[in-house]
Amino acid sequence: MGNTMTYKLPHLPHGNLIDLTTQTITGATNAAYTVTFDTPTDMEGISLVDNSKITVGSPGDYEFIVSAVIDCTAGTALHCDLWFAKGGTNVANSNTRVELPNATTELIVSISFIIDLLVGEYIQLKWCADDNRVRLLSTAAAASPTRPACPSVVVAVKKISE
Repeated sequence: MGNTMTYKLPHLPHGNLIDLTTQTITGATNAAYTVTFDTPTDMEGISLVDNSKITVGSPGDYEFIVSAVIDCTAGTALHCDLWFAKGGTNVANSNTRVELPNATTELIVSISFIIDLLVGEYIQLKWCADDNRVRLLSTAAAASPTRPACPSVVVAVKKISE
């Protein structure tokens, strides 16, 4: 029989950030709002600052995978945009725009983006809508069958290269 070799993969920075609240537009429409997070989990080498700044502790390329539940309480043909900002500056070509055809529609928006970051740099998720009835929707845990809560926003981040 041959020799068995064991390889240990490096433990790369990673984390999950979620928000268990429904986020709404509290001021002007068509203005940029910052997505906030209330529950960081499995964080290693990544930190959450001021509930919105996803900050890295080592340089490299990071993959950000976003899932957000968007709905509206009334209206038709309403729009919502989600995008990334790096250090407060919008990341080029990172926007995703959806249309909510009516108030009975809930959409899942998914974004995957790779961003090069230096030590201490941070990423924020931004959003806007053309009507204050558009929101990022969270739903509570439920029964029959028992199932977990549905966060309004989930971001998984992991370092993928130096």
